[in-house]
Amino acid sequence: MTNFSGKVVIITGASSGIGAATAIELSKGGAKLTICGRSKERLSETAKTCKENGAKVLEIVGDLLEFEHLEHIINKTVEKFSTIDVLINNAGRGLAKPFENVSGSTM
Repeated sequence: MTNFSGKVVIITGASSGIGAATAIELSKGGAKLTICGRSKERLSETAKTCKENGAKVLEIVGDLLEFEHLEHIINKTVEKFSTIDVLINNAGRGLAKPFENVSGSTM
């Protein structure tokens, strides 16, 4: 595992499958994580495992097809961790708009 110590990573689709596995691996590498997904229960399971690995984790439940959720993810991540270093867009559905076109109030 590459050292992600101190890096802030947003992972969409992190409530199961590849997204959850990615979050868990990055938690072992020291990343600070914002994990997003539509299933609160499964997202909480991913967060629990990441926290057990020593990671700081922000869980956000929502549907990325709704622009407000995308904006909320960005704003809450910056509010909690002060920056965003990496985006892993693993969600099985498309975003409400291209991520680089989002200009949240804290960006």
